Amino acid sequence: IATIAKVNNNILDDETVGKLYRVHNLQKDLIIKDGIWGRFRPNSLAADDSQNIYMGMNGGYVLVDLANKSYKFFKYKNEH
Repeated sequence: IATIAKVNNNILDDETVGKLYRVHNLQKDLIIKDGIWGRFRPNSLAADDSQNIYMGMNGGYVLVDLANKSYKFFKYKNEH
């Protein structure tokens, strides 16, 4: 089971087994309950200055919209 965390402006975003939590001032908020990324082995997590988190994984990446608590999977193109 992998856990990936990203700290940005004293806010912790934590991904674990298909779930995404945001922790701020010791309060935990479940952002995504059933994400598809658990089976794609996430390996990186990055946040921009807006309300987006990017999660890299095998085969593509996920863009998470924190404000709407939604996500979209982008599959890498096979260049062969």
